[in-house]
Amino acid sequence: MLHLLKRLDSKSILRESKLLAHFIYDENRNIRNETKQLIRIVAKEEDSKELLNLIIQKSFSSTNQDIQKDVLIAVNYLKPSFKTVSKDTVYRLIMAKSKLSNEIGARLLNSFSSTDFSVNQWIQFAKNQNKIVRKWAFKAYKKNRNTIKE
Repeated sequence: MLHLLKRLDSKSILRESKLLAHFIYDENRNIRNETKQLIRIVAKEEDSKELLNLIIQKSFSSTNQDIQKDVLIAVNYLKPSFKTVSKDTVYRLIMAKSKLSNEIGARLLNSFSSTDFSVNQWIQFAKNQNKIVRKWAFKAYKKNRNTIKE
């Protein structure tokens, strides 16, 4: 199936976002590697936000570390679409129990300004297990220290 997708142009491949989102979580490393190549090709397309959202939806399930690494590589390819993800989704990712969701949320978080989140959310971020999220929360506090009411 992936061999057939490789023959298509990037817009046609992107129409198969559900397949790509499914295959990036496949147990077979070769399938994930081929899928990553396809995702790299379509990542520049404007409509790649749907693919990113599909990958995010699946991230709340538990997966092994090899799959997590490949999913994170694929998510990085989709960086141009990071700003299309809602702040509520980012908050959900960061607060989720899934390590993969946390990591994806941490990567997306840098696309947002501190004012996109409340002070209470910064406090939750400061308690997060992910160092990137904690650093972001500290920077948000430092940057807005004068505007915070006690």
